[in-house]
Amino acid sequence: MILRKAEDLQKRGEWTRSLSYYKRYVKVKDALLEKENSVLLKKLEDKYQAKKQAAEAQLTERKNRELKKANTRLKESLMKIETLRGLIPICPKCKNMRTDEGFWEKVEHFVETHFDASFTHSLCSDCAKKFYKKHSKSIEG
Repeated sequence: MILRKAEDLQKRGEWTRSLSYYKRYVKVKDALLEKENSVLLKKLEDKYQAKKQAAEAQLTERKNRELKKANTRLKESLMKIETLRGLIPICPKCKNMRTDEGFWEKVEHFVETHFDASFTHSLCSDCAKKFYKKHSKSIEG
C-alpha cells in the first residue's frame, strides 16, 4: 500500500513526497525482514541446541557403556586376584596344582589359565651344570 502510494506520487511528478513514501516503505520492509530473520535465526538456534543435546546424550550413553564394560572387566580381574589369594594346593612331589574342581594340572597350565601369563622354559645355572655334566659323561663313556 505504501509502495503503491509512492508510485502514484511519482507518476504525478511529486518526487519529494514520493521519495518520503519510498523511504517509509524501505523502513517497513527492513523491519519485516529483520523480524523474519530473527524468527528464522531463533529456529536455527533451537535446532542446533536440540542436535547438540542429542549428540551429547549419545556420547554420554556410549561413555557409560564403555565404563560399565571396563568396570565389569575390573571386577572379574579382582575376583580372580582374590580367588588366587590364600592357600593354593600343590603336590610337593610333582608340583602339580589342584584346581577348584578338584583336578590336578601342571603349574604352567594353572598359571596360564588363572593369570595373563605364559611360560618359556630355560635351565637355571645349577640345573644346566648338572644336566650337561650328566650328558657329557654319557657321551664320553
